[in-house]
Amino acid sequence: MKQLKRRGLPFVAIIATVLFWGLSYISTKSLLETMTPFQIAACRYGLTVIILFGIGFGMRWLKPLPFRELPRLMLAAFIGIGVYFVCENSGLKLTTAGMGSLIIATIPVINTIVTAFWMKKPTSSMVWVGVLLSVAGVFIILQGGADFSFQSLWGNLLVLGAAFSWVAYTLLNQPLSRAYDVFSLNAYQAVFGAIFLIILAWMEGVDMPRFTPGIAVNLVFLAFCCSALGYFFYNYALRHLGSTVVTTFINFIPVVGVLGGVFILGESLGISQIVGGVIILTGVFLVSMGESRVTA
Repeated sequence: MKQLKRRGLPFVAIIATVLFWGLSYISTKSLLETMTPFQIAACRYGLTVIILFGIGFGMRWLKPLPFRELPRLMLAAFIGIGVYFVCENSGLKLTTAGMGSLIIATIPVINTIVTAFWMKKPTSSMVWVGVLLSVAGVFIILQGGADFSFQSLWGNLLVLGAAFSWVAYTLLNQPLSRAYDVFSLNAYQAVFGAIFLIILAWMEGVDMPRFTPGIAVNLVFLAFCCSALGYFFYNYALRHLGSTVVTTFINFIPVVGVLGGVFILGESLGISQIVGGVIILTGVFLVSMGESRVTA
């Protein structure tokens, strides 16, 4: 029984992570009806900082980091939290939650392209087939959203900018995550990201809306479930299941995002969006499988 529990919990953790991260687009899209993209990002990460430091102090997980790492720490937070959420939230205001989740799903593909050309990383033919498929799928989606408007196109491009910023953040963060405690690193970066986002929200000069139960629930879901708990679950599953299994599950995040957009928000999907999404997911799957074979 103990062995079954030990093997089952990591699967529960990664399934919960997929659901949290897939539904995050639905919560963000819902909040955009009453809040600006900057306000959502600032509130989300302000709450995340409170949660992470509460857990960190309570569990004594927080550890100091060397002062010499401060510039890289701040730059990574600026790009991976500040720029990422400004682009993603602003993009989701103009496009659908389903389209946004599909475009964000191309992050492994963008990362493969960047590391192959910039870091001269060996890449298999399967990976390149996946890259080409994903690029073709994104091209189909970028023709326009479900309504084929310029607004949707601009929203999709902003979300694509978020995907590129996450790849840059990952590359900047790699030396830090290998050398220092991951929980502490995440907590300190959340602080710098929150400061940047709060300043942006303040400079925007838009009054905060009156907080309703719906707004509160969505913000707590984004901060606690998606940013704090989701990150913890992801790393727990990664440690016990390995990158190949976890990556396979992660590929279902856009599926959750698309289905959530359709059934919860009532979003519509055109034929080109369905075709483009299937092509993207196929490409991402091939990239993930090809990468796992190279690193195995």
